[in-house]
Amino acid sequence: MTQQTSILAADFGSIYTRVLLIDVVDGEYRFIARSEVRTTAGYPSFDVQLGLRQGIHHIERVTGRTLIDAFGNIITPEGENRVGVDHFLTTASEGEPLRAVVVGLIAGVSIESGLRATEGAYVQVLDTLSLHDGHTYQEKLNLLLNHKPNLILMTGGLEGGAKQPILEMIKLVRQSLNLLPETERPIVIYAGNSALVQATKTDLGELTTLLIADNVRPSIDTEDLDSAQLQIAFAFDRLKMTQGRGYAEVGAMSSVGLLPTAHSYRIVTDYLGRSRKRNLKNVVAVDVGSSTSTLASYYNGDNHSTIRADIGLGRSAIQIVERMPIDSIRRWIPFAVAEADVRNYALNKTLQPATIPLTRKDLYLEYALLRAGIEHLLASQRPEWQHTPPHLDWIIGAGSALAGTGNYGLSSMLLLDAVQPSGVSQLYTDPNGLIPAIGALAYIVPEAVVQLLDGNNLEHLGTSISLDQAPRPDQKVLKIIIDVEGQEITHTMNGGELFVHSLSPGKVATVHALALGSNRIGGKQQVKFQAQGSFAGLIFDTRGRPISLSTDFAKRSSQLVNWLAQASHIEPQEFPHFELQPVEERNMTTLTELRNSQMSQLARHASTEGVGDATYHGWSGSIFEGDVAQTDLKRLFKE
Repeated sequence: MTQQTSILAADFGSIYTRVLLIDVVDGEYRFIARSEVRTTAGYPSFDVQLGLRQGIHHIERVTGRTLIDAFGNIITPEGENRVGVDHFLTTASEGEPLRAVVVGLIAGVSIESGLRATEGAYVQVLDTLSLHDGHTYQEKLNLLLNHKPNLILMTGGLEGGAKQPILEMIKLVRQSLNLLPETERPIVIYAGNSALVQATKTDLGELTTLLIADNVRPSIDTEDLDSAQLQIAFAFDRLKMTQGRGYAEVGAMSSVGLLPTAHSYRIVTDYLGRSRKRNLKNVVAVDVGSSTSTLASYYNGDNHSTIRADIGLGRSAIQIVERMPIDSIRRWIPFAVAEADVRNYALNKTLQPATIPLTRKDLYLEYALLRAGIEHLLASQRPEWQHTPPHLDWIIGAGSALAGTGNYGLSSMLLLDAVQPSGVSQLYTDPNGLIPAIGALAYIVPEAVVQLLDGNNLEHLGTSISLDQAPRPDQKVLKIIIDVEGQEITHTMNGGELFVHSLSPGKVATVHALALGSNRIGGKQQVKFQAQGSFAGLIFDTRGRPISLSTDFAKRSSQLVNWLAQASHIEPQEFPHFELQPVEERNMTTLTELRNSQMSQLARHASTEGVGDATYHGWSGSIFEGDVAQTDLKRLFKE
């Protein structure tokens, strides 16, 4: 019998604060209610508690429960008449990442493991220092002082291995701490040879906050990152507590402190990948936020997570344009657009991150940035996928850009465009922001993680069937037979097409897909399986891997327009001929000058109005208050 435990969870993003209520119903943990409000970490309140209380009050109105007292404090534990909750959990992705220096012995061994440990948290690695990196002792000391990190991750030494070189590194860190004012000393995490844990505590424990983790490289062939990543999460919590803006008060009420949101994605993909019940092998979860994006993947027994603070569709939008070839973005746009206009759209999003696409062109620009950002994220974590399309059992999309499109077919297409799996995959989204809460729950109520993930709390978009190669568009490449309750549907597809067959939730179909000629589906000539109904249904993709986009601009424009129409069940709206003609690149001031000028204008406006508008060369938008507004696709495509 499951213990009766109620949970309130809050996730603080840079734009929205999401609050969830989870409780036990009929002996199992279930998602009960949610709210989503604007995060109040910035102007004019600079206190996340205000948005939190607003979100909790909304849940109180919906459920009829009392969750906070008159002073704004969460009532714990739960009392009589369903007053309060047993646990309050908090996660956050808002704000600056930890600024870290990794100190170790050998660049290709302990340093490499230390760097991988930082990939699963909001960490910006400023530098690495190793035994033979070419720097003198004095230069290493100066680097530690000049970088002013708020985290030092110490690695090095196999179990039962070297001690003296590590003691030298401990001495280096100790001297740097002694030279800094007490309020500026970084947190230190020791994740090296366990034989030197006591020596580390003796030398560093009284100077700063010292966290001890298991050795990240206990042997030359073994890597153990879980403990170090957990301690990095705790370091994130401690840093947030010192930043003001209400985080200290919120963290004090939490049962687990303030954990990084991204840590939850690794926990969820690891559970799903290891779950015997679901018989999965390969799982990917991707969350594209305003400032930060997270990718967690469990692939052939290897679990990795990557966080990028330079990929996002709001405050980090301009960084996508700056860090990626412009053609990697423009190839997803079906109308001619100057590089300057792509930049200007991204600049508007950077200044006004809560805006949504208001025109058909805006929509295409938004999703071009999304696709390019996810492709770059995947390439940085799994470069081999660029040459060999991955077979993925589950693909989970999170964040408003993927889970809040308002159209299940569009969400499915965006996931397929960005990840480009081969074979048969199940597509899911997390529209309620449940994954951050699940990751935090793992530390206090592990059984809740199992029950929530096994309880269909993620939204099942559909089942995709994708060809491996890039077939010719004038050839028949896939024959499909779909049997629903004895009624058989047969369809044959040419290369370069999307075909979506509706199969509503609760229905079951027998699907038989036969690849024609030399084509394959996940390495097989044919697949036959039982498909469960879902919101988008069955998605058959013969566009190939990698997706074959025409080199002729007019043909490519037609491809993009038709694919969106096929996926979204919307009439295709071709762009007129003059919209497909090459455009002259616009002259513009330097990016820094333009950004500084517009930021100053927005700041002056905000200081008097509280809400700002900004315009760049014809692209414009406004800051919206309240919950996320869904894009009306049918309205946009009738323009």
